Amino acid sequence: MDLPLSSQYQGTSNDCAPYCVAMALNAYKGTDKFRGEEVAAQMNLMALLPATPGNELLPLLPRLPSRVPGWATFPWGMVDYLRAQGVPASWHPFATEEELLRNMGQNQLTIIIVGDIRGKSGTWAHAMIVWRYDATTRTYYFVDPAAKGGELYPLPRGEFLEQWSTWWNILVELKEARP
Repeated sequence: MDLPLSSQYQGTSNDCAPYCVAMALNAYKGTDKFRGEEVAAQMNLMALLPATPGNELLPLLPRLPSRVPGWATFPWGMVDYLRAQGVPASWHPFATEEELLRNMGQNQLTIIIVGDIRGKSGTWAHAMIVWRYDATTRTYYFVDPAAKGGELYPLPRGEFLEQWSTWWNILVELKEARP
């Protein structure tokens, strides 16, 4: 399945992560049954469930919510949902650009979080699926649930790396290459 052709638009919701999860699941499983709004509703119900084994944020802390309904989804919430659908997934902060490029080279679906904490429009975070990197133009391209029409969203490398570092270079990885 060509992921950009199956992109979903989140509209005015703050559900970028559930929409990314839905698009990634559709691409991974070769289907179109996962819808962002339905994934968001299901993630709302899972928000306070115990983490799936191996996905605890810190074993000594009580369970942190995986999602704040209608507002934010944390990376462990994306992984919990993916695992509940039978997809091996993990997340980690402090990823490197080399990891990102390796994942693309191995056809491995990867969701990143970009944002700003000191911008003119205040603090924000946004999830997107990494699609490709053009070394000639030094531009990353993303499947962005906030982009209408299913077109790839370009970000120059420097701008992307700055926005990605704001939220600790988080990667959410589907652990096997997409079919």
